[in-house]
Amino acid sequence: MVKFFKVFGSIIGACLLIVAVGTVALVTLVDPNDYKNRIAEEVRKRTGRTVEFTGDISLSYFPWLGLETGPVRMANPDSFGGGDFMSLDRAGIQIKLMPLLKKDVQVSFVTVEGLKLNFIRNAKGEVNWEFTPELPAPAAAAAASGTATGAAPKTSQAPQAIKDADGFADNTVATPLETLPALLVDSFAITRADITFTDEQTGTTRALKDLSLATSAITLGKPVDLTIKTKVESNIPRMESDVDFHTTFMLAHDLTRIELDNQTLNVDAKGNTFPGGSLSLRQQGAMSYDLMQQIFNVRSFSANAYDADLSASGKLSLAEAPVFHGKVAVECTLRDTLKALGLELKTADASVLDKAALSFTIAASPVQVALSNINGTLDDTNFSGAVRIRQFARPEIKAELAVTALDADRYMPLATDGKTENETPPAKDNTSEADKNNAPAQNSTADKPDTSGKTATSGSGTAKAAAKDNKPAAAQPAKAAPAQSGKPAVAGEADKAAGEEPFISAEARKALRKLLLDASLKVGAFTVQKVYLTDMDIKVMAKDGIFKVSPCSANLFEGRYDADITADIRNKDTRSSVSLNAKNLQVAPITATFMGDPRATGTANWQTNLYATGDTVQEVLSTLNGKGSFSVTDGAVLGVQIVPDKVKGEIRNSKVDKADDSLRKQSFERLSGTYVVRSGRVTNKDLALVAPNIKGSGAGYADLYQDKVDFKAVVRITGLPKIPVTVTGALSAPLYEFDARALLKATFSNLGDLLPIPGLTGDDAGTKKQNGGKDEKKPKNPLEQLGKGLQQLFQQ
Repeated sequence: MVKFFKVFGSIIGACLLIVAVGTVALVTLVDPNDYKNRIAEEVRKRTGRTVEFTGDISLSYFPWLGLETGPVRMANPDSFGGGDFMSLDRAGIQIKLMPLLKKDVQVSFVTVEGLKLNFIRNAKGEVNWEFTPELPAPAAAAAASGTATGAAPKTSQAPQAIKDADGFADNTVATPLETLPALLVDSFAITRADITFTDEQTGTTRALKDLSLATSAITLGKPVDLTIKTKVESNIPRMESDVDFHTTFMLAHDLTRIELDNQTLNVDAKGNTFPGGSLSLRQQGAMSYDLMQQIFNVRSFSANAYDADLSASGKLSLAEAPVFHGKVAVECTLRDTLKALGLELKTADASVLDKAALSFTIAASPVQVALSNINGTLDDTNFSGAVRIRQFARPEIKAELAVTALDADRYMPLATDGKTENETPPAKDNTSEADKNNAPAQNSTADKPDTSGKTATSGSGTAKAAAKDNKPAAAQPAKAAPAQSGKPAVAGEADKAAGEEPFISAEARKALRKLLLDASLKVGAFTVQKVYLTDMDIKVMAKDGIFKVSPCSANLFEGRYDADITADIRNKDTRSSVSLNAKNLQVAPITATFMGDPRATGTANWQTNLYATGDTVQEVLSTLNGKGSFSVTDGAVLGVQIVPDKVKGEIRNSKVDKADDSLRKQSFERLSGTYVVRSGRVTNKDLALVAPNIKGSGAGYADLYQDKVDFKAVVRITGLPKIPVTVTGALSAPLYEFDARALLKATFSNLGDLLPIPGLTGDDAGTKKQNGGKDEKKPKNPLEQLGKGLQQLFQQ
């Protein structure tokens, strides 16, 4: 036994001596720089590129096996005009020698300094990152011979899978992943690296400048710190960005799981590609990836950019088709965010666009996206809902949204004069209170006495109707623009161009035909252009090119409207229809909303059914057909005196019924009518007005397509002749008329029996007798004021 140990000890001693002598000889006798040319030749054979070592190569052996090289460069192919594909200033690696005997890789450091990579796509579309190995002469000749004879080149057979005794794959055999030895790297660093991509076909250049990468000790199953910093540059579009990334990651012992914690990303960029010209991004997160199950788990994710905060969490499965389930939330001060994006809005209410928040749960896959539990806030408005989109080739959308209350007027943009755009200012009444109580308001020349007795007023101003020798002037209808190409003229060139613009393009029509839609909207309260609506309920359905909006209802003006809308886009021309029923609308808030002050009272009802074919305004107007009816009951016209004060005083005890109690209100029982629409012409034959001591009737048409109106009405006041009223001319600027002179003339000759007013019946003797036989100046004829009152009524 002692002899055995002596022999064994001698052998071990001899081996150590051989290793020691060999190591000394290797260090002293072997110079790695002698192998530069051989290394360069091997690289050229394998890549087809020229490699040049312009610095020294050094080796170290104990306790670390180390290799370090000075400057190295690899050339581009000749077709790329020379230059370097890759170059570096210094690279080094050290591996602990003794642990290698135990298959334990322990790396002290890996470092790369001054790395430069230049990726190029030239004008021909060729790229410089594809390598072409050089074949040996016999192999090249054989390849050429095989190509010439048409023989297929021999290919090495794929390695056979390891199978068990029964012929099945043996899963118990260790895989290369499992046999990988433990890995340990004390540090890994890349400094002063530049990576550039140039596309000569588009003239674009992308670059990572001054790239640095550093890690702490890399050990399987233990946290590792990773830091990356670089500057990103681009010429088209021009952009510069500083990027700073840091995380702590851990690679599992079995290499099946990667954990990322304390992850941060800071980006400061500027350039035209970013909204507002710049971007400041701050992002944090924690996530993991299971390589076996292929599940990416975002435990937490948060980001801040443009003064907005985003947070998210969820899981992304990549096992088969990508599937993501998670939650997303966004919160910001919307006005600040819009300003950071380069959009500075001035709204009617400067306090809006303050608080904005949105959160939802998302489930997404290649075949559908579903957002559920949607909850959001915009200032004082809260909303909730859900959205689901399936089959993107033929979208199937189901959506629902519920809104508490929204005042859209607060968000209207301001015009340059500080008023809300599209806002109609209330009509101003400059008449004094005394004049209001004694005479009709005189806001236009139509209100002034007309010596001819003929007054005409249009929507754009007062038409002149003065005539010489007290002869009534003929009414001059508004002139329409000349028609072109057989088409009736519209109000103006801008309107004509707008009328010929199709509602939807051919591409959009084709896409909408495939759409399957089921969407609903409920709004508790909604205000727009001062119109206040409550309990809005809208549902939109679409299938096979047919769109239906039903119901479309809301409460407004103390009443309610219900509408059904249909659009059929299956054919070349859209066929649309509208059914509307408005009940118990109060006229007072309607006039107050659109005219600034209440101008009338009453209860309005409107029912209509319309249908048309076409895709432009003019096409719709020319094919518009349908019918409808309307009525206003138990109402009054405010600010109008059909019978002026002085006349009322004279007739208060006459045979005429007692005048209204209110001095500035003309009551009526009913204003109603029906209409028929044919090819854009709305025809009415039964307009009826019923009021105390007043009755009216009318008939005529309004042609929406040709922009014309021709309507005639007759007003009958107890004790007075018929008053003819006409509305003619262009519908966009109608001309209103009535013959006040004929009215006054008939009144003078027939009013004696009904109105025993001194000075009006021709009974001068009675007048003298009542005044002691003395002649007095006759009072001004109060019927002139009556005419003006009627005139004012029909100008409202």
